[in-house]
Amino acid sequence: YDYSKNCYHNCLVIMFLCFEIKDEMYPIFFDYWISDIYTDENEKYLTKDDIFIKSIELLLSKGLNIENILFDSAFFHKKILEKLSDFKINLVTRCPKSRVLESKIGREKAKDIFSKSYNGDFYYYHKYKSFLNTKEVKVFNLSGKIVGIANNKECLLEKKLYFLFTTNLEITSAKILQLYKRRWKIESFFKLLKSYLSMSVFYRNDYDYVNQRINLALAGFIIIQDISKKLKCSFYQALKSFQDNKYHNLFFIKIFAFRMYYLFF
Repeated sequence: YDYSKNCYHNCLVIMFLCFEIKDEMYPIFFDYWISDIYTDENEKYLTKDDIFIKSIELLLSKGLNIENILFDSAFFHKKILEKLSDFKINLVTRCPKSRVLESKIGREKAKDIFSKSYNGDFYYYHKYKSFLNTKEVKVFNLSGKIVGIANNKECLLEKKLYFLFTTNLEITSAKILQLYKRRWKIESFFKLLKSYLSMSVFYRNDYDYVNQRINLALAGFIIIQDISKKLKCSFYQALKSFQDNKYHNLFFIKIFAFRMYYLFF
C-alpha cells in the first residue's frame, strides 16, 4: 500500500521452503501470487498456514525425513504447531513477547517469564556471545521449552530479551539458538536471488513469465551454489567464473542433476 498516493500497487508474493543439507540450501518453490490477479470474489483463498501445511504433507508423502523446521513468529499459530505435533516434527521458532504461555507459575506472557530471574541464572554461550535461560512451558496445550536470550551483558541487565520456542525437550538452550541462527541462510538466499539472479524486478504480471523467471533463478542458484562449494569460493566468485565460460561442462552436468531433483518433487 502506497500511503503517499493513497492506493495499492501490484505485489508479488512468493512462498519457498528451504532445506539445508550438508551446509547447502535447496529451495522448493511452492506457490506465488500477484495481488491484482486475486480479485475474484468467488476465488477460494488458501492462507499461508494452509499452504505451509499442504507443503509439509507433500514432502512427507515423498518419504523425506525432516528433523527440524525453523520459522519466525509470523508462523507461530495454533494450526501449524498442532499439525507439526501430529507429524512428529520438531520446530524452533521465534516467540512473540506478548505470546501467553503456561509455565509452572501459571499463564503469563513470554516477556514476563524471565522477569524475576537473576542475572546469574543465565548461561553464557560463547559462540554467539549471548546469555541464555530456559524454562519448560506449554502453548496451545503442547509441551515445549522457551529460551530467553540477551545479546550482551547490557541487554541482560536491562532484561532486553528475545525469545525462542521449541517442542524438542531433549536439546539444550545453546543448541536451540544454534539451530535458529541457521535460519539466517534463508535471508542470504533471498539476497542472492535479488542481487545476482534477476529477481529484484518483474515487469509483467503474466503467469508463465513470472513462473519461468522464478524457476530459472532457482536453477541458477542451485547450480552456482554447487560450483562454489566445489571451487571453495564465494557464490559471487563462482557466478563470475561461470559467466566467463570457464565451467560449461560442469554446468550441463548440474542441469541434469537439477532436472532429476525437480522431477522428484
